[in-house]
Amino acid sequence: MKGVTGITVLLMALGIFAGANLTFQALIGSQLRGYLGSPLRASLVSYVGGTIFCIVFLVLRRESLNVFSGRAAESSPFLWTAGLYGLIYLAIAIWLLPRMPATQVFALVVAGQLLAAAIFDAVGLFGAPVRPFDVYKVLGIAMLVGAVYLIRR
Repeated sequence: MKGVTGITVLLMALGIFAGANLTFQALIGSQLRGYLGSPLRASLVSYVGGTIFCIVFLVLRRESLNVFSGRAAESSPFLWTAGLYGLIYLAIAIWLLPRMPATQVFALVVAGQLLAAAIFDAVGLFGAPVRPFDVYKVLGIAMLVGAVYLIRR
């Protein structure tokens, strides 16, 4: 890989770690759903737990808990809907996991993430810098779709 430095490897490892945590969160949520009877209740437990840990980390870092400080008033109301998309992901993943193998669910999740990211990049949606499609992106997406098919078998 061209331009690979120690920091690049660290950033890539952090990205992989973040992705692994999405899988871990959904698998635990899927087990919890069995006890609570609802993917939405399991998601609620996840978000309450995440909120508690976020508060602890903010306090440890001596950061304000006031989300309305700084330039918050200048932001678009749309930006405050980010939690909805996390809920959509988590509730659907929790619902799918008892019905499909984890590798298939997360291959589809990754495929959806990359397809959305490629579209957002291509047209600059949601503040993404415009990065047009090229043959490598198209080939990568095609390979990913092929991987989803192979994992499904």
